Amino acid sequence: MSSPLNPEHTSLIRTILKDKFDLEDFTVHKIERAKNNHVYRIDLNRPFSEAAPSSGIINHFLHHSVLKPYSSQIPVGTSKLLLRISKRDVSLENSVRIANEVAFLALARDALSHMALFSTLSNDSLPYNSIIPRVYAWEQYKDDGSDLDSVSGLTTRATPGWILEEYMAGTNLTPKDISGLDQETQTLVLRQMAQVIKSLQDYTLPETVGGYGGLGFDYVANLQPNQQESISGAARIVNTLMVIPCGGPFSTYPDLCKAMCTWQLHASDQSAHLNRWKDYRQPNGRLLRERLDAFFTSATGLNHVLAKISESGEFETENRPTLIHGDFAFPNLLFDPSTYRLTAVMDFDFAHIGSPISEWLFSFWDIPGLLPGSAEPLGRLRDWLLSGFPSEDGHGSDKANDDDGNASKKGTAHPEAKSNDPPNFQSNKWNLPRAWDAALRHVGVTHRPSTIRAAGDIADLWWFSQELCQAYYFMESFIQKKSSEQLEKMKEHSATTLDKYLVQWGF
Repeated sequence: MSSPLNPEHTSLIRTILKDKFDLEDFTVHKIERAKNNHVYRIDLNRPFSEAAPSSGIINHFLHHSVLKPYSSQIPVGTSKLLLRISKRDVSLENSVRIANEVAFLALARDALSHMALFSTLSNDSLPYNSIIPRVYAWEQYKDDGSDLDSVSGLTTRATPGWILEEYMAGTNLTPKDISGLDQETQTLVLRQMAQVIKSLQDYTLPETVGGYGGLGFDYVANLQPNQQESISGAARIVNTLMVIPCGGPFSTYPDLCKAMCTWQLHASDQSAHLNRWKDYRQPNGRLLRERLDAFFTSATGLNHVLAKISESGEFETENRPTLIHGDFAFPNLLFDPSTYRLTAVMDFDFAHIGSPISEWLFSFWDIPGLLPGSAEPLGRLRDWLLSGFPSEDGHGSDKANDDDGNASKKGTAHPEAKSNDPPNFQSNKWNLPRAWDAALRHVGVTHRPSTIRAAGDIADLWWFSQELCQAYYFMESFIQKKSSEQLEKMKEHSATTLDKYLVQWGF
């Protein structure tokens, strides 16, 4: 049974559809599974028509004359829409997250244009021309400070950001579903997914996007003909703040990594639960915070680790600015249940411009295919991702060379990883990760953990930064569901993990 609709959201939906499209006859359904947004499916009781009623002709003219950057007109005959209203309590950068997602959708749509398909799933009888949804209208989060709470210092009245986009039909699959498919169908599904990753990696970014971080719009006038490639509605896509709080934009990937570490350390200062890590002592009596401060300030600490990463092999080539989905997993993919063809890639909340290795630090978590840090290698998974999976008989590795003939570039494996090697590779949970790795190699994904020399070291630094202050410590909805004992156990786990990394780096 679905929960009742939020009255404020209902009012916002009616305002958007009336003011921008002169639509009043529709039904709203809440999609329950969304985590970072309030998502609603809007069923138009009459298919969308380009001819607007006389009562709404002014609003209709305005919408079709002045579209927001990178938004499209609703196709005639459309009967379903999707509205995503951003949640505030999810530890994302509200000031840029909507524009970031719209910009990323535009570039991803271009990057994946060769994967266009015609699906019979849509009730609109309209062919999809992309697996990336079109954006019809959007508004950034607004906070004008008109209602400032004297106690909290926070504005109590703010307009949430939202995106009205194309409704994409299809069915979610789970890892269990994939594992139960025959080998031919499983291969079809995984290779389509791998092709998405390859296309995002291979995409040539606009000249206006040369760094790392989030994406936004630079509104310009008097455009020249040669400026049109990355420009829509008198706005061009440019680098801006990272949607995952850490500042930005950044000229190099190590700069992004350093900013994330620094931001997370400062965030721990603001958390009442972490208390700046001042109450954790090691057996020798030294405070964890003292060790952290030493790592961040010492010449042999954070800057030294970053310098070593930057010096590894062809660093700039292997870590060039790349489109990163940031949550590429089965809940965000839709398939045609009759053909197992990929019909949609959804939910770009964490999308950003990062290094190719960034995708392995955010995505594939349900396969599992995230690249773990050395402090928690997940059995042999880290070693396999860095060095190659065992062959089907469980002996040796798949290949000494990739399908394109390039030798794998082994990353730093954890010295104790082999102690947790499962006894029978072929009959356990590692079959799907291995099949996913094979799909990536087959379609020619150039940059993977096994081909990026600094992959293991980057992963260590990334997971270290996350343990400094997990995002959920600032999510009241999460904190309220946990007992003090549970919170303390989580804090203790992070402290233990931080200790392992500090010891590894000599602190």
